[in-house]
Amino acid sequence: MPLARRDVTFALAGLAAALPAQVPGHAVLLNPSGARLSPLLARTGDTVHGVGHRAHLLGMGFIDYFRSADGGRTWPVREVAIGYATHLGGIAAEGDLVVVLIQSPWLGPYTITSTDRGLSWAQPVRVSQAPLPASQMITAALHLSGSTVNVAWFENRASGGFVWTNRSLDSGFTWQANDTRLDVGVLSNGNVQTMKLLAEGPILHLFWNNPTGTVWLTLHQRSLDGGATWLAAPQVAWNGPAQSFGGDANTLFVVPQQAPALRSVDAGQTWTQVTGMGLQPLDLAADGARVLAVGQAGGVPTVTIQLNMSQDRGVTWLPAPYTITQARSFVSPKARLAGDAAFVQFPFGANDAPTGVVVQSDDGGVHWRLVHGEAGDGLLVSADGTLVTTRQAGSGEALYAYVQEGHTSLGQGSPGTGGVVPLLQGTGLPGLGRTFALDVDGARGGSPGAWFATFGATANVPLGSATLYLQQPIGPFGFTTSGVPGAAGAGTASLPIAVPASPSFAGLRLASQAFVLDPVAAGGFTATRAVETWIR
Repeated sequence: MPLARRDVTFALAGLAAALPAQVPGHAVLLNPSGARLSPLLARTGDTVHGVGHRAHLLGMGFIDYFRSADGGRTWPVREVAIGYATHLGGIAAEGDLVVVLIQSPWLGPYTITSTDRGLSWAQPVRVSQAPLPASQMITAALHLSGSTVNVAWFENRASGGFVWTNRSLDSGFTWQANDTRLDVGVLSNGNVQTMKLLAEGPILHLFWNNPTGTVWLTLHQRSLDGGATWLAAPQVAWNGPAQSFGGDANTLFVVPQQAPALRSVDAGQTWTQVTGMGLQPLDLAADGARVLAVGQAGGVPTVTIQLNMSQDRGVTWLPAPYTITQARSFVSPKARLAGDAAFVQFPFGANDAPTGVVVQSDDGGVHWRLVHGEAGDGLLVSADGTLVTTRQAGSGEALYAYVQEGHTSLGQGSPGTGGVVPLLQGTGLPGLGRTFALDVDGARGGSPGAWFATFGATANVPLGSATLYLQQPIGPFGFTTSGVPGAAGAGTASLPIAVPASPSFAGLRLASQAFVLDPVAAGGFTATRAVETWIR
């Protein structure tokens, strides 16, 4: 389904000056109660999980759970309390498993686990093995890999030590009998702050800012075996506090306050100053060889924004940062990388219109464009799409969620040979000037089929044993599935779609559905579910 395409260079003079200060029509209200929430998000496949802290009494509050099973199109589960605590520490999801970290200054960290994609939840389980009560500080970190859960946290124990970790090998239902101290040999006045856990499989890197009198240190700890063992003592990454961290198992970055970024290529043993970035970073994201930095010129407080990217793990950078001048004042910009795209979110003030925006680059940071849609709170990115949570000016505490650029699912497919239901998925970012694909999987092998699409409304019309979800569909766009002819579920097909670079396409929604001839199916054909693609 190739479309005409033309190249356009986008400029961002006056960030968000022309962006409509409202959420789009497909946004869903997450908090009907009106309670203030800023949920954390995690995604596995089509299932999006969210958790937020809803204040109640004396700093305590309910841990509310949110769930979408169709990629963020609908949220039938909203504000379901799964715990009660003073603080929400994190959420991680992998397959059917979801783990939520909550905290109390008196009882320490707890985990809450679901093994069925959030349909049901176990009771909270205490992580810290210290006797009750413990003196805690509300900072912690969570990592999930398979059924192994690692939690690190701050806790002032009379026996000494402030930074601790423990791990569970059964999804957070039980924890090791002894916590591991991570700050052996380090002096601290107890006001430990800013913890960040970077992890990739069994390799874990933990950073924190540690105060010793009037002197601050950025400390680093490491485990190479999924949290079973750690360094005997932490390493000093920077003689001062840091404000951001990034990296993976191979390359690590530390962003000090008002100093050039640092880089380590030997698991944190040694650190060197990053050169060529051309800016003082406020946040940094790393994904494989690609690194994105967002900051300001020379560290001077200003509303002028600078962005730069590296394609070789921070060794070299673009010759000059991309500069956005006359931009609005912002707080805590968030750098994100997904697939081959780069994103930066700029939250503005709560009463600003809009309350926040996202900018995106598809060419390694050479050009950037403003993404259509308000985005003032959370940002969840993947190679196939972006989902935001946001308030809008004048709507009080009402918090909305919507897919800003990406794909959501609609309805159900019908079974064919072997009882297998073929699946339609949108893959790749459907952004201006980009190419995404509509992929059919699980169909009868070697069989003819067709895609249909519409820019109009969706429908729900019985069609034999299937359902047609498109009004006034355009098509057919024919294909023949791969795989052994007649084999159940062996057939696949892919339709690439090139999105024109014209801004006039921003905000459009394309709904699509596929049908495959199958003599075993009722009516002689099977249908997939529909996919809605949101172009930005």
